[in-house]
Amino acid sequence: MLVSFVFVKNKLKIKLILLRMIGRYVKAKKREEFLYDLCVLYADDVYQWVCHTLRDELEVRRGLKLYLCDRDEVLGADKPTELYNTMDSSWKVVLILTHGFLASDFSSSTMSMCLSFITLTTPNRLNLIVDVNLKIPTNIHFRSGVC
Repeated sequence: MLVSFVFVKNKLKIKLILLRMIGRYVKAKKREEFLYDLCVLYADDVYQWVCHTLRDELEVRRGLKLYLCDRDEVLGADKPTELYNTMDSSWKVVLILTHGFLASDFSSSTMSMCLSFITLTTPNRLNLIVDVNLKIPTNIHFRSGVC
């Protein structure tokens, strides 16, 4: 029982060790190699909080480099492609779940894309901020290709 718990809890680390043992060395990128420290994904209903309060705290006071769609998105660019490229060049992804986000057209594809960026070398890349008024069941299990 204890062995299975340790295996399930550390599945990504065990896969990484096994890959290294057979000669397929997978190297994790360092934080300095990424263009952005955080890619913040949010809906329009929390625009003021993200672009003012959160940005002031993280960018101004703590010196982190943020990607904010309303500020950094290239006008006229293909949104899914730009989102993919931005997440790929970000050390961490912060997804802010609100009613507005879940009602948007891109919520499903955005969440799927976020899950695809959880890899062997970046298992803790996705961070969620959930609105307290959002009723999400506690028994939801997300599935991704690496778990």
